Amino acid sequence: MKEANVNGKIISLNAAPTISKNTLWVPASAVGELFGAAIKEDPQAATLAITPRLYPITSGSQQGFVNVFGESVIAPRYEHANSFSEGLAIVKQDGKYGYINAFGQKVISAQFDEAYDFSDGVALVSKDGVSQYINTKGETLLSPTGYDVLYDFSEGLALVQKGDLFGYIDLSGKEVIPVTYEDAFYFSNGLAAVQVEGRYGYIDKAGTIIIEPIYQSVSDFSGGLGLVQAEGENGEGSFGFVNAKGEAVIAPHYALAFSFSEGLAAVQNDGTFSFINAKGESKLQTAYEDVGSFHDGLAYFEQNGLYGYIDQQGKVAIPAQFDAAGDFQNGFAAVANGTGNYIINEKGIILGSAAE
Repeated sequence: MKEANVNGKIISLNAAPTISKNTLWVPASAVGELFGAAIKEDPQAATLAITPRLYPITSGSQQGFVNVFGESVIAPRYEHANSFSEGLAIVKQDGKYGYINAFGQKVISAQFDEAYDFSDGVALVSKDGVSQYINTKGETLLSPTGYDVLYDFSEGLALVQKGDLFGYIDLSGKEVIPVTYEDAFYFSNGLAAVQVEGRYGYIDKAGTIIIEPIYQSVSDFSGGLGLVQAEGENGEGSFGFVNAKGEAVIAPHYALAFSFSEGLAAVQNDGTFSFINAKGESKLQTAYEDVGSFHDGLAYFEQNGLYGYIDQQGKVAIPAQFDAAGDFQNGFAAVANGTGNYIINEKGIILGSAAE
């Protein structure tokens, strides 16, 4: 495997740097690390999108954004700021919400009473008591009526609620899956978890039950597998994993388990956690009683009441020093200690106060 040291971090390269016509060519991943950016490939268009990795922080009474090096990229000037989603971030100015891009440019003016992150190129907003879905230009796509609660789109369908029941609509506003479920989740890997008569299963986008509702609890599909909890007394059923056909790929026998992330899932028996692969094989055994899932190659762990982070080999990457810790996302993680809530990078360096 080819590797490079970029900004003090060892990264894997899918190709070695080459020199052609007196020009040095390096893999895009190395360029992204050098500038603290995220790289997304569009195979159909044969293009790469290089986007700065930014996170909201608080400075005084205002919020802005820093990069993974802790440098201020968008100066604190907002009453509130969210993390970026699909290239846009929600910001609040003069009591109203709008959206900016990674350069701090206003893309959709602050005009909404409520606003949510973009998902599937669509965002749910509310203005003057009317809920609607908009595109990345701020244009209204649809404004469904007859529902008590609207939720985000996922894989082309939006979850809706009427009374205590749930269903789904498409981008035209058509109710493609009737409001009949006691509970329902977003679509992931083409399936959504739903509750029928107190038990959970999964449906496809046509509303067909693919995995019978026989489980005490379930989670979204991730990495091709769904986390399920078998029926047990007093809510103590064991956890396992099923595939999209409902087959028990990893039989329920864990006291606790988390969904797969980056090819591994945290599972617990006998009080401590280990990480398994999609075949159920143990790949990393730990002595920790509390861990998180791997994101950006790191997972939090708890030791003697304090939290730190390990890598996928089990090596401590950031020593246990925080009172609380969250998952990494795009090179950032939220942590807390006795003095407040902060944002750190993958080296454990505090970049600023977390935006609340």
